[in-house]
Amino acid sequence: MTARLVRAVQPKISPSTWIIYTNLNSEAIVTAVQEAVLPLQEEIANLKDKFAKLRCELNEVKVKANSNKQYARRNSIRISGLNEEEGADCCDKVLNLWENKLEYRYVGMS
Repeated sequence: MTARLVRAVQPKISPSTWIIYTNLNSEAIVTAVQEAVLPLQEEIANLKDKFAKLRCELNEVKVKANSNKQYARRNSIRISGLNEEEGADCCDKVLNLWENKLEYRYVGMS
């Protein structure tokens, strides 16, 4: 509809008036687009800042998680070669291995 209206009006307006009208219309369009884009650019900048902060926080959490894993393993031992049996108490099996194979008497925790 707008194109049809422009075709109908254009022949009735002098070329210099049409150029002024077109320039004013173009300026209005540019201004409207700039006004619409400015808040979006600000939002993008805010989201980029937030993303950078979250990425930094994620890296810190990963470092702490790795540190916690290493700390948890600090006093751990790995025993291989024991057969798993359903319903068996693994603590008893380890103590049995400790006392019989390694010939070490477990006294208990004080």
